[in-house]
Amino acid sequence: MEIRRRLVDLAEAWCAIHGLPNCSFVRGDVAATPLDRYTGAFLFNPFGELLDPQPDLGSDLARGTAAYRAACAGLRQNLSRTPPGFTLVSYFTAGDEIPGSFQQRWEAEDGKLVGWVQGG
Repeated sequence: MEIRRRLVDLAEAWCAIHGLPNCSFVRGDVAATPLDRYTGAFLFNPFGELLDPQPDLGSDLARGTAAYRAACAGLRQNLSRTPPGFTLVSYFTAGDEIPGSFQQRWEAEDGKLVGWVQGG
């Protein structure tokens, strides 16, 4: 799930080029879109770009520390509503995004890549 249509289109094109039919991408806000229809998610540096003045996020997206904290809080709340067994893999997360109901199961790359499971 990606908030920018341009990146969803690029991801879909990349999967088509590499023959990966089991990949799918949707445009949406992971902090606001219900995740209960999914069995898991991969978070790659969620919302880090909100703190970086350089990337083009689109003119309608708020930026800065307050926007970052609000997005992390929304994601944490959204993840807390996932069913038991929901699997989460995070890369370069601060940890504040992950609710306490998730148990860490493994980590790699000096803690940068972490596997979680929703416990209830």
